[in-house]
Amino acid sequence: MSAHILIVDQVAVNRIVLKVKLSTAHYHVTMAQCEADALKIIRRAPPDLVIADITPPSLDGLKLCRNLKAREDTKFIPVLLTGVSTDPATMLAALAAGAEEFLAKPLDDVRLLARVRAALRARHAMEDLVLKDSAHRAIGLSEERLALGPPARIAVLTSSKRAVPSALPTLQKDPTLNVAALTLAEVHSDAAQNPAPDVFVFPASLSSAQDGLQLITDLRSQSATQSAGILIVTPKDSAKLSAQALDYGANDIIHEGHTADELRLRVGRLVARKQLADALRNRVKDGLKAAVIDPLTGLYNRRYAMPRLKSIAEEAARTKQAFAVMLVDLDRFKQVNDQYGHAAGDAVLVEVARRLSVNLRSVDLIARIGGEEFLVVMPRTSLSEAEDAAQRLRRAVCETPFALPDGRQSIQVSISIGVALSEQNAGLTAPTDVLMSLADKALYGAKSDGRNQVFIGNAAA
Repeated sequence: MSAHILIVDQVAVNRIVLKVKLSTAHYHVTMAQCEADALKIIRRAPPDLVIADITPPSLDGLKLCRNLKAREDTKFIPVLLTGVSTDPATMLAALAAGAEEFLAKPLDDVRLLARVRAALRARHAMEDLVLKDSAHRAIGLSEERLALGPPARIAVLTSSKRAVPSALPTLQKDPTLNVAALTLAEVHSDAAQNPAPDVFVFPASLSSAQDGLQLITDLRSQSATQSAGILIVTPKDSAKLSAQALDYGANDIIHEGHTADELRLRVGRLVARKQLADALRNRVKDGLKAAVIDPLTGLYNRRYAMPRLKSIAEEAARTKQAFAVMLVDLDRFKQVNDQYGHAAGDAVLVEVARRLSVNLRSVDLIARIGGEEFLVVMPRTSLSEAEDAAQRLRRAVCETPFALPDGRQSIQVSISIGVALSEQNAGLTAPTDVLMSLADKALYGAKSDGRNQVFIGNAAA
């Protein structure tokens, strides 16, 4: 499906010419004469990108851009501003308003289309993060405010240690940035040994013709730097080279002879976008973790454990190796809560989880699947090994008293364990369901036999 681009220009001929250019590139285009008309279209069908003119006497483009960037529902719509002015102050005003770029008329087709592609690519990446974050917040995860990271690390690349990039002194004056000059040889080692830079600034050509372009692809291929901001310095009249840099994966272009204000503004925008993306990415990651982790014990929960049990069973079927399933339940846990309070009960659950974990192998799965019930799955395990492990877990809990939160007393706690082994039930069509049922029946038997017991499930029973 082609992207939807909205053109806003007071001159009908300008709108039509630009529409032809974009339609030829297979974009879906709508047009508006002024800000008011544009806002009506945006409310009805939000575009993927806006191209707006700021030529006097109408400066609707600047006003429209500020309006869109200030609203929560439209702030991620990229805006390209156009105009006849070549005054640097006009470009700075456009960038300060939140525009992705200011393009002076007459528009260069190569530069225009490269900017459109880069803006749409960045918008889709950010939109994906926002949608994932919204989905997690919709189910009650990741409600905390976005926390931005430490001062941004800026890498200004140079062809040699003796050469001082012109961007370096300007950026070093900013106390909010951690700026360093790096050679090409240092880029990869630095990224491997330290936190990777948030933003890279370097020319399209460093020590040879297009090694800067190659470096863009290298940075985008490394996990540590694939989301870093990249600002490429190009000669002023180099539309093709600028377009190549954007298509290779650069986030922004700045021309040689730029002002200090423009450099600070472009780098600052890349830092802000990188930190927002990192914060969203971390929140999504935390939300995914919260979805499968029990918040009290730190163990996996049922949502994670049951699909993981299925994958262990599938692996066992392929390798012809048995695995064990254990259901572990605290004995008379309700009495702990009733007699000592829920804080004491929580402390006991946390300590039981710890003792079980340290007495299992790293390949074993342990999860809290109920109030005081735990699931243990041991891949590549024989019946005798499973029984020995279950007895070890039982002793780890019952032989050492549990200190209560008040620090003045301790109590004895025990567990009962039901064990089922896959190889005894190889012919069954639903092994995980049956194994869970066998382990549950064995657990019931351990409870009925006086608790603090290990029972083995038997398919023939």
